[in-house]
Amino acid sequence: MKQIIYTIVLLFSLQLLYSQSVQVSLKGDWEDGLKMKLYGYYGVEKYLMDSSATFSLKVNIPDSLRRAVFELYIFKGKSRLYSRPLLYNGRPVVLELYLQDDRLDVRWRQSGLNSLFEKYENEKDSLENRLQVLLGLYNTAPDTTSSFYGKLYNEIVRNGKDLENLFLDFWGEHKGDVLGDYIRNDYYDLPDFSKGNLAEFMKVHYFDYFDPLDTLVVHSPLFRSKLEDYLGLAEGLAAQKDGEINQEILMSALDDYLNLTAGNDAIQAATLQALWQKYHYKSMDGITKYLDEEWISTQCHAENDATLQERLESYKRLKKGNKAPDFEFQAMRLNKEGTYHLADFKGKRIVLVFWASWCPHCEQMLPVVKKYTDKLENTVVVAVGLDDNRKPWLTAIQRYPGWYHIQAKEKWESPWAKAYSIYATPTFYVIDAAGRLLGKANNESELRKLTAH
Repeated sequence: MKQIIYTIVLLFSLQLLYSQSVQVSLKGDWEDGLKMKLYGYYGVEKYLMDSSATFSLKVNIPDSLRRAVFELYIFKGKSRLYSRPLLYNGRPVVLELYLQDDRLDVRWRQSGLNSLFEKYENEKDSLENRLQVLLGLYNTAPDTTSSFYGKLYNEIVRNGKDLENLFLDFWGEHKGDVLGDYIRNDYYDLPDFSKGNLAEFMKVHYFDYFDPLDTLVVHSPLFRSKLEDYLGLAEGLAAQKDGEINQEILMSALDDYLNLTAGNDAIQAATLQALWQKYHYKSMDGITKYLDEEWISTQCHAENDATLQERLESYKRLKKGNKAPDFEFQAMRLNKEGTYHLADFKGKRIVLVFWASWCPHCEQMLPVVKKYTDKLENTVVVAVGLDDNRKPWLTAIQRYPGWYHIQAKEKWESPWAKAYSIYATPTFYVIDAAGRLLGKANNESELRKLTAH
């Protein structure tokens, strides 16, 4: 009897847990072999909710999720035929896509919210397309003193005002609901592009309507797109004449954004994850180190994050001026093998190269690096090849005969890769004549700076 009652309670709980759904059906002239996919979002994570549907899709939504933006895709093989965002406010979404004679009719069987959103998007797209044409004419006009030029400018201002009024009207009617919150977060003021620094204006006014603490943002594609737009502005303002990024200016901009997320630990954690991934991918080690030490390490449960603790330890170990990690190693040079330590080269500068025969970037960069290091006085090059296959490694090292070549068969798990925190190839470390670290480089330009003295 207890088991029966338990089963009934469990079934009732499951029904409550998945009380709403998103349903899409394809009607009319759709061809066979289609695949519908529905995606959800949490921060930088885009996850597949269903990819098995063909002409009919139904995805149950947990009752705990009350505000979200999903994305629907229809594929034919690898070709995307259709996509659209779906606003979700805790109520069922029922959509029918009717295709006849290449004309698509979008029918909202349930969800007036999305019907209104579609209307807003269509009107906004029309105004934005017109604005792009006007701006194109304005920016290429040969005579900036003509009356046509002045009229064109006035038309651009008028078009911008129409966009603003469209947003204000819809937002005014839907403040507090998912539609209003979504279009508010997506909106931005158009600056007067004839005056001042546009990037500075946009950065200052970026948060006039966008609220990074809005929980709808983290459950929508807006999270990544708005963060990317902000970082684009910040990096533009931090760009220097030589093309390098002033990291202090960029760090300050990151602080501004992250401080606004301080009221929600989950949103701040998702934001930090997105930032760290971006600058890790771009090999901007100064920024990832700053994020780790000043922000991520202060998060709740950071002490339980083994990967983070390993990174923090590596920053201490690889700090400029510290003794370079050293191992006994077998190395090939001029087709002769010997046993060495880095300490054997004391009195000489060492360029430590982490590379691999399978790495296309290495294939492009290492010949240039060799040509440069061959000209350096009192310098030896020790190249750690992250290769588990000896034959291609032996073939590749013939191009760099004067270097000391180590085959690290364990690749990323080798003692060398772990000691020097290697996660990408090629990577370079420079060690001074006393065996102390001068710094890390990810490209030839950075390597030249480290070996300039």
